[in-house]
Amino acid sequence: MIGSTAALACVVGLLTGCTSPEPERTVVQNQSMWAMPLDEFKIFNPSLSNYAEQLLIAKCLEGQGYEWPVPWQDTDFPQPETVNDAALKIFNPELARRYGYHDAPPPNPADLLAWTEFTAWTNVYDPDEQFRSRFDACGEEARSDKTVAGADGLNYIASLEMQTRDEISSIDAVRDAAETWKSCLSGFITFELPDDPWGEIPTLEMAQEYGIYGDNLTEVASPEELSIAEADARCRDSSGYTEARYQAEWSAQENLVTENRDKLERIRNDAVAHTDELRTLIAENAPSK
Repeated sequence: MIGSTAALACVVGLLTGCTSPEPERTVVQNQSMWAMPLDEFKIFNPSLSNYAEQLLIAKCLEGQGYEWPVPWQDTDFPQPETVNDAALKIFNPELARRYGYHDAPPPNPADLLAWTEFTAWTNVYDPDEQFRSRFDACGEEARSDKTVAGADGLNYIASLEMQTRDEISSIDAVRDAAETWKSCLSGFITFELPDDPWGEIPTLEMAQEYGIYGDNLTEVASPEELSIAEADARCRDSSGYTEARYQAEWSAQENLVTENRDKLERIRNDAVAHTDELRTLIAENAPSK
């Protein structure tokens, strides 16, 4: 936004062609973390909203004599090392060498375990014939602007992200680099490779083989997976694919931010205010750690 002094200078200088200064950027390029221009507007956190909603449901149900033991959670909801601040799975040679295609361990395993146990308990808790209708009523009361006001804004940002990814899929530099990546990795792998690694690797067959998807899930990557994942990441870099795709996506997002800045800034400002409201609500209703 333009400060008052800058705005006054432009008013005085209209006849000389004064233009408004570019807004200061809060996100700078960081390829290894896949930082993007739209990230600065992704303030609303669905996990925070869901936690607040569950606490309100608990207050409503407990007031009617039911149990709903929502556990304490860290409201920063820290992500594993393989997920960036914008909730995007990231992949680079260092992470591939350590974790393969698997996610890194959660930074707060106790919180995750407590929430998993709570979710399992809620799936079987059904104390009487009136509970289901009363639970639904409590849920409707909790699921209001108090908890979900930021969802539409986040969905709008997601639509812009999808638009940029559709745009860059046909860029020659990205497609040519993807072909070079495929040729590089084909010497290391027996699985059939897609034409582009973004969102396509690991393939379903690979994910099942490595225990990322399916009935035989594993918590850590096998030596084979680590080797293939690191080769994949290095081929993406050596082929120029990572650089080409990153720069193309950054440029496309930058254009969309410029075209939609007014709306995006309203989304961000509303999300900041809404997040403050959610944190206050949680502080008033959360159990002790």
